Amino acid sequence: MSISPLTDYEARVAQEIAVWKAEKLGLYGQVTARMTKPFAWALKHVVPEVAARKAIEAAYATSDWLASPAEILEKGGVKSLPELQHKSLELSDRLADQVGQGSQAMAAVDGAVTGAGGFLLAAADVGALAVVALHAIHRTGHCYGYPLDAPEDRAYVLGILMAVGSKSSTERLEILGKLQNVKTWVLAETVEAVAIESLARQLVELASLGAVPGLGAVFGGGANLIFIRQVLRGGRCIFQERSLRDNGKLDAIAPVAAE
Repeated sequence: MSISPLTDYEARVAQEIAVWKAEKLGLYGQVTARMTKPFAWALKHVVPEVAARKAIEAAYATSDWLASPAEILEKGGVKSLPELQHKSLELSDRLADQVGQGSQAMAAVDGAVTGAGGFLLAAADVGALAVVALHAIHRTGHCYGYPLDAPEDRAYVLGILMAVGSKSSTERLEILGKLQNVKTWVLAETVEAVAIESLARQLVELASLGAVPGLGAVFGGGANLIFIRQVLRGGRCIFQERSLRDNGKLDAIAPVAAE
């Protein structure tokens, strides 16, 4: 496939994606990882991983059902989602901005409410946060013209969530490399099991912030909001690169450390 020149806007987006790919775990991630250890250990007895995995599986079905494309079709001025793949990247980015606002509000409210209940409601936060995160990815994909309704898209969406929650840039790049060849990746029988197991551990850690005595509502709401912002940003970068690649604008974007 011949490569078409990038517009100035597309070139800026490509640079932003390159920086995101190279980012390491931030200070917030390092601090919360240490803070959640004792509470995550205790919460695992309340929400064992098998229960968390079932919650994520149920959340995927719920998020898929909730992700109706009607609003995006209307705002994008198209009759079908694939039409958006051939519209401007600016249009898809604007739609993604609107989708993101709703997802952030849902995450903050969920974290604050379940956090106020401490361990009693922290378990519910695992399933609720999974729904919000997966719903955000589905809706973001729709903004760039991807219906995400094919059998292989289940592993793809879960893989995006894995990439966003990765603990290092090396791990993120490994997952992103696999996502670029979805059909080959989904042939591995264990891919969904690995993704769900990884997400279960991650969401239990996040939910444990809501169990911090006296500060559950603040920590829970704040942690959920930051997590969903990471999901939205990562999902957006992944779909932006996929859109540029599918439109013959580039082959791949290499990671570049921020200046």
